[in-house]
Amino acid sequence: MSAAARDQWRTFATYRTNRFDLQGVEELSLDVTDYQQVHGIVKALRPSAVVYCGGMTDLEACEADREAAYAVNAVGTRNVAKSLGASGKMVFISSSFVFDGAKESPYTEEDEPAPISTYGETVLAAEQAVREYCPDFLVARMCMLWGLDLVAARPNAVSRVLGELLAARPVPLFEDQKVSPTYVNQASEVLLELLSMDAKGTYNVASQGCLTPLQMGRKIAEFFDCDQALAVPARMADAQGRAKQPRNACLDIAKVEEALGRPLFTFEESMVFFRSEVQNYHFNWGRPQRAA
Repeated sequence: MSAAARDQWRTFATYRTNRFDLQGVEELSLDVTDYQQVHGIVKALRPSAVVYCGGMTDLEACEADREAAYAVNAVGTRNVAKSLGASGKMVFISSSFVFDGAKESPYTEEDEPAPISTYGETVLAAEQAVREYCPDFLVARMCMLWGLDLVAARPNAVSRVLGELLAARPVPLFEDQKVSPTYVNQASEVLLELLSMDAKGTYNVASQGCLTPLQMGRKIAEFFDCDQALAVPARMADAQGRAKQPRNACLDIAKVEEALGRPLFTFEESMVFFRSEVQNYHFNWGRPQRAA
């Protein structure tokens, strides 16, 4: 997001542990759970907009430490929203995991949230804090963010699968869950367009259509000339771990497409761009590293 914004605005990026090292982006260390620190930075910078995309996103880690999940996701977001108030636009990156997954069709912005995991509960609490403290807000709900990420401590859904496939290792993937994977490059561009339009309210930002993770894995294999048989069917009921996931995490993107006046990419169209991105990298257990 910072890389996409730096050509249009003076851009600051905050980090907790992993720096970005992006040219043209000024970086600041920040603990979002420390209100005084957050308030001081917001008042010093006086941003016209804050795009908040940080948080604790590991589902199992959230279940294992609910206190930490609430501190980072709910309280941290509240600290940012309260500090910004009415002085700028607050853009919050939310998730389709605020829903329980019981609906058969993709979720719209008007559907009532009903989270079934600690992660979903904390994200919904964060949404509520944004609406409470920031009259000028934009909540962007996304699903399964993926793309080339050289900063995150763990791989995303696509880079993890690609790393396994390139190493010729089988990857168990759900065949009974539906998702709308969100390509981070497209999501960043969409958010900047919505900002330039001064859009307000809640928008779903994801790819067109619904896929199962198994279908995603086989498409990744196809794009990178890997053996599609390495994408192995798995069932949600057989998954290890405590965190519950919505069986249907798909998002209806008609509202944002109407606002933009154009369709968003399908997963396959996004993969074309992603494939060109990763040509200069090799993958080790899903963590991209620049090739020698």
